Amino acid sequence: MVGGDDRFGFLTDEARIPSWSRAPAKFSPVEGAEFSLFGGGVVGKYLLVDPPNRFVKSWKLKSPTWPNDHEGTLTATLDQQADPTKLVMELSGVPKGQEEEIERNLTGY
Repeated sequence: MVGGDDRFGFLTDEARIPSWSRAPAKFSPVEGAEFSLFGGGVVGKYLLVDPPNRFVKSWKLKSPTWPNDHEGTLTATLDQQADPTKLVMELSGVPKGQEEEIERNLTGY
């Protein structure tokens, strides 16, 4: 049986992230630390880290359609009581008109 810390690490461990993202990542799950995902396509900073239950990050897409000065907030919560463990991801602050594309990308991974 896989423990909660292992599930949390699957989402936050720099060495393990490429197994699900299929791209390089720079992660250090410490409050205030910057991160990079999908080879720099998504960048931001950890705002809260509460292993093995939750993390909150500022989040910015490097894309011509995403405004340069705009950040969203991603909250990821692991419900360890569910069987199997349930991951709930909430992304707020998505620029108007990009909601469907971002939701499609999040559910694809």
